[in-house]
Amino acid sequence: MVILNTALTNTNTPLATATAALANAGGPAPPAGERPPKRESIPKPQEFDGSQDQLPPFIAQLRTKFLGDAHKFVDVQHRLAYAVGFLKGKAYEQILSLID
Repeated sequence: MVILNTALTNTNTPLATATAALANAGGPAPPAGERPPKRESIPKPQEFDGSQDQLPPFIAQLRTKFLGDAHKFVDVQHRLAYAVGFLKGKAYEQILSLID
């Protein structure tokens, strides 16, 4: 995932811009040994196929998920792996060669 993160942030594409935004979207993890209070889970984002008009809503849905469920997304690699799971079509094909 480190290679994927480096490759995406070093290219000048909408997907790289989205990756940079997602990397900064999560909050800090709770202190070790502490359980956060139980909260309602934030809905999963819709799949993203690479359409430019769907990029802003996709990023907004991911940010909402990462902020609302911050305790589940403790680092950038975890957030990137989660986001990649919602890519399909052209968007997935763009990063497929970057995944080890």
